Amino acid sequence: DQLVDLEAGGGKQAQAPGGAGGPARRPGRWRWAGLGVVVVLALVLAVVAVLPRLQSRGGRRAAAGGEPGAIRSLAVLPFGNMMQDPNQDYFVEGIHEALITGLSQLGSLRVISRTSVMRYKDTTRPLTEIARELDVDGLIEGSVLRVGDEVRVTAQLIDGTTDEHVWAGSYDRDLRNVLALLNEVAGAIATEIEATLTPEQAARLAQARPVNLEAYDALLRGIQLFNSFRMRSVRESIGYFARAIAIDEEFADAHAWLSGAYMVSAILGAPPQEVMPLAKASAQRALELDDGLAIAYTSMGYVRLYFDRDWEAGGAAFRRALEIDPNNAMARHGYADYLLVENRLDDSVDQVLRGRQSNPLSPLSNAVVVGHLYIARRYDETIAEGEKLLAVDPTYLAVKGFVRRSYWQLGEREKSLAMLRETPWARQPAVSTALDRGYAEGGPEGAMAAVAHLLE
Repeated sequence: DQLVDLEAGGGKQAQAPGGAGGPARRPGRWRWAGLGVVVVLALVLAVVAVLPRLQSRGGRRAAAGGEPGAIRSLAVLPFGNMMQDPNQDYFVEGIHEALITGLSQLGSLRVISRTSVMRYKDTTRPLTEIARELDVDGLIEGSVLRVGDEVRVTAQLIDGTTDEHVWAGSYDRDLRNVLALLNEVAGAIATEIEATLTPEQAARLAQARPVNLEAYDALLRGIQLFNSFRMRSVRESIGYFARAIAIDEEFADAHAWLSGAYMVSAILGAPPQEVMPLAKASAQRALELDDGLAIAYTSMGYVRLYFDRDWEAGGAAFRRALEIDPNNAMARHGYADYLLVENRLDDSVDQVLRGRQSNPLSPLSNAVVVGHLYIARRYDETIAEGEKLLAVDPTYLAVKGFVRRSYWQLGEREKSLAMLRETPWARQPAVSTALDRGYAEGGPEGAMAAVAHLLE
């Protein structure tokens, strides 16, 4: 996989013989509202002048005795860093995330989010096992090679059931045209799996403005920090997104990510009155430049719903985000919260369940399901989902709380009280004493009454 014979600003592909050419395998509004991103390979002398090209096997193989199987769900596994330089991981991860985002917006294709696939980085587990765990029909493996201002992205599509290679392609561009490269990869995959595109989706694939290299580099560095979802890193990401905007004020993606960073910083504890107006302004500017950015609509939805308390505007923003990117789990969660405000409890559960389909291994996506089930008074399901999550991470206090309260609502008061006693709060001497005294006087109900009196 040497990067050779690149044409600045243009891509070149060539037929890969015999299927080669892919990467190495490797009940009121206010109440519910409250609940609710080398080794540089030596350029070899006199190497092939022909680059590996999109290579198709004519679609999915036919199932035995039936019609060709369809790929309707995908997971894009973490891309390989062909530079073998950890300092370039941010670049590889940014390209990987951008392709996931592009594929997420195509037709009715279900695409697994970055959060769930990153745990498979450097894994040696069988691909069929990964596909089964993520409940997808197909997997994409890939690699990224950057040499100076030129980039190569290589990808292959693998049948998640049979482990057979379905398609492979290698794409080269001047780095200024990396967005066009990513659109081309997404379009090739859409063609291979026969995804049905809306006119808006097809038009978006055909459009990609050149990027300013310095601004794009700052964007990718910011996205890597943002994805840690920790306050310190999210604050650092804001600086990188702002730097990208200072370099190229019309860089819509940078404005969109900046809005997301401000919004997430509020979730992580930053003063909402300081950061939410900034999130709103950044989202508005992003959408002025490009009204097809789901992340900007998602940020706007959270601002409208939780800060402005403009329920209908919040719901409309989330709906638009999901029209653009049906796989956006954050938008699903936000729209589910809007449905809680509207007292549409079962509909809200449906939304968080759909969000989890795109992010099945995320503790947050699973915790959100538990919370919405509890609010919908579906207590048996709350316990079942909560205990599955607690078996993986028993430190999830919010989930424990939903499970404990569900046991209480179902009349299993002793079990509920036992769970309460395990919490750090209940181990405080004053609380523990109140629980013991109340229990002696009136059982579980007396214990809870004593604690309520303590809190008055």
